[in-house]
Amino acid sequence: MFEKNTEPARMRYTAFASAWRRARERLLQLLHTMYAPALESVVENITKIPMLHGNVVHGVAIDASGCATYEGIAALLADKLCCDKRISVAVTPSQCTNLVAALSAFVTETVLQGERALAEAHRSTSFEAHDAKRASMAAMFYTHEPGDLGLLPAFFDESFGEEWPRVTLLLVGVEQYPVAVLNDFLQALLTWACTLPSAHAQWLSIVLVNTAPTPVLLHTRIPDNERNVWVQAVLTQPVLHLLDLSHMSFPDKTVFWEEVVLQFFLAPQTGLWLGRSMLAMVRRRYWHIEASWESVAQCIRLCYQHHFHTRAMSACADCAFTESQIEQSWTPEMYDAMRVALFAEYAPSAAPKIPRSVRPLLRDNTKLLRHLPEVRAQMYATETMRIIMMTVLTILFVYTDMHGIHGTRLSLTGCLATLLEWDPPFTDWDKCRTAASALTATTPTSAQLLALLQNLCATIPPSRIESMLDAMLLALQARKNVVDHENALIIDETTARLAHLKSTAGAQGTQSGTDTDPLAVRDVFTAWLTDAWADMRTYKPSGLGAAIWTYDFADPISAASEGAARASLLISLDEPGASLASMYAAVAGASGQRQLAVEHDWPEQTLGGSEVAALRSVLQEVQDAGVPDVCRAYALYKDSAKFINLADWFDAFSHSLEADARAENTPIPFQDALQVRFSLAINELAHMGLLMPTGRKPEHLTRMVWDLAVDGLPGDGAQ
Repeated sequence: MFEKNTEPARMRYTAFASAWRRARERLLQLLHTMYAPALESVVENITKIPMLHGNVVHGVAIDASGCATYEGIAALLADKLCCDKRISVAVTPSQCTNLVAALSAFVTETVLQGERALAEAHRSTSFEAHDAKRASMAAMFYTHEPGDLGLLPAFFDESFGEEWPRVTLLLVGVEQYPVAVLNDFLQALLTWACTLPSAHAQWLSIVLVNTAPTPVLLHTRIPDNERNVWVQAVLTQPVLHLLDLSHMSFPDKTVFWEEVVLQFFLAPQTGLWLGRSMLAMVRRRYWHIEASWESVAQCIRLCYQHHFHTRAMSACADCAFTESQIEQSWTPEMYDAMRVALFAEYAPSAAPKIPRSVRPLLRDNTKLLRHLPEVRAQMYATETMRIIMMTVLTILFVYTDMHGIHGTRLSLTGCLATLLEWDPPFTDWDKCRTAASALTATTPTSAQLLALLQNLCATIPPSRIESMLDAMLLALQARKNVVDHENALIIDETTARLAHLKSTAGAQGTQSGTDTDPLAVRDVFTAWLTDAWADMRTYKPSGLGAAIWTYDFADPISAASEGAARASLLISLDEPGASLASMYAAVAGASGQRQLAVEHDWPEQTLGGSEVAALRSVLQEVQDAGVPDVCRAYALYKDSAKFINLADWFDAFSHSLEADARAENTPIPFQDALQVRFSLAINELAHMGLLMPTGRKPEHLTRMVWDLAVDGLPGDGAQ
């Protein structure tokens, strides 16, 4: 009802492509930042080869078993290891079908990477010299068999002279290699490398990465002497005698969750903010289904796609339009929708009056459009306030030994989830909560979380209070790099406030005869945190900003990302007509296309081919059709207990059909026909997994699916 032509759809797609590109870059930037210290340690360990005694080869064994998976980790390692006069060679499990294939892959990849390094170093070489070099290399290959390691010295002498590049063999996912082939390959390669002249004795190094998942126990709590057991399980003793291994580990899943996922939700830098409902869904998929970068990125991409596909106002996300474009492509209802979202908070009778500064927006369309950049600035200010609060809480958790705990109410996840709450209708958080999730420890209310934070502040060791405040000030200064100048001023105000708190408490300690009273500092900090949390919870951006620049609807994303196995199935059984209509709408044209009145001259409307006209015809057909028997049986199924009596179920099913027949003035089905239809409906529900036998009573069935919605939680009224 908002769009006249396809131009708004094009703008929404352009905005989606731009937002998703920035989101992907942000996710990769956070991932690389997390891996940077570990990768630097690997490079430092490889480049600074120790003085080894005997014929052994230096290597690094990296334990990535507790990490979130990332398909590009091999490429990331290879890029880091390709530094000055060093090349990296990756041999995959598919290339290690036998010893000859593994050696051939190593030789081929080494020569290929060596030629690339040589081409980068000699870009100014003439074409004649390059062709001559390739001819000599081809002749060299003809004189050696596939997998002949003797080709490498000849290639290095011909291409690099006496200064051979150092080669790093990269084996990622060693648990996926055939054990016998891997050990034969390494033993042959290491034995040959140890026979080289002393001038090239240390040209080879090996990096082994174990990616087999660990048990449920946190990776940081596994004893040090048990973290490297995988090396003895994969490599044989003859291979280990030829290797001098250094052991390292990559960041585990908790670090990835806090430094990548939570940081993205806190500061996406895309102009679109996701809410608490989406954070809960991503968290459930990450910890209980698949802990991977790809899984998180897929959920976020679906959020962005659904937002820009279903919301007409999302075309305004970049604020790159004019009033003439609005008049040509949008209907007057677009302005009305903007005003409804902007002034929704002033609708209740108890709400404050509309401020004088925004009253002109009620009738002036031009001023309403010019007001959008200001609304977006409010959204970024809200993000800055969240960044400040989460930075302070992160340091607080570190200094109270609560850092890295993600499955409790008092955690960074719970704090960020509370800060990401939006008010209806811009979220389905209240709707998506169930009785099971309501009782878990990861869904705190604002009042509950504030009480926990106050109790946590009371446990701060007095000797660490000053250092904690100093760490907070340094962290806030570092956060200024991710915000613009105006929002950096908000961070400066907070740092000045914290510095003033410290000096005020120090003055109180001086009056009492001491330099600084730690307990006074702690009390002042607790009071400041309480006030700051209350201000953060009471400050809300306008509804117009939430309508354009936020997304917090987990139900459609869950149905799309989880195969729609249960969610879509139960929704379709509940509302078969609406499900059919929504399926048609999903594959139809641009959403929001307007159906004009008959007097308007619009060929699409005149021919009856608009999207709205098609939807109306589908809805009419659905309304005229009867309720499917399986949906009728499921409606009775939802009102049953754990054990369902088939006779009672059949009686209720029959009465429902007879009542509909009388209402529609149609013949009542015969008893035999009712039994057949009931049996088919029960078989379909059993095939879907909603029923199973009890094992004791043949006339009873067991109900398998429960989904109890929660209207409210204790303490919600205190928010």
